[in-house]
Amino acid sequence: MSSLIYIASNFPLEERPNPHERMISVNEAIALGVKDIPKHLLADGFDKDKPDVIMYADREIKLNVFTKEITDGNFDDDFCIFSAEGAEGLKTDKKYKMFLEWYRYTDGRANEVIKYLRNHLENTDEIELRHIWLGNDKISGTKVIEKSIDELSAEDIHFLDSYDSWKDNADLCIRIKH
Repeated sequence: MSSLIYIASNFPLEERPNPHERMISVNEAIALGVKDIPKHLLADGFDKDKPDVIMYADREIKLNVFTKEITDGNFDDDFCIFSAEGAEGLKTDKKYKMFLEWYRYTDGRANEVIKYLRNHLENTDEIELRHIWLGNDKISGTKVIEKSIDELSAEDIHFLDSYDSWKDNADLCIRIKH
């Protein structure tokens, strides 16, 4: 089972890559000073200029397993929005779906997501922001909150991010109107 946050719309959604992560070649990794490159990628005969071999991040992410605190540099743009095409179990009638992914919530990231949603609403009347537990048949319903884009706040995004489907026995949908 997985906790997922996704965006749903009847108008195509734009992907938004995380600007702090990218796929690079072995030679690019060496030039950037990446340590711990797997030995098989450094072996003779491996094309070290082959693109998209190593995931590179320009910031370090640390998880304290005792406090469950995540340190990730606090960049407001440190999130991505990517296609959910083909994903099963997403609860929406909307045609287009994109996952929202970040290592942790921050107000700055929430405000950037709100900007993304506001821009998207220039092309459609309604968009959904959903938090679900995928693969849990015991959660029986969906709690729906209606908001206009002008009412939507970072606190709403924080509520969505920290929502406990198990406690309420319902997934959460914030339906946002233009």
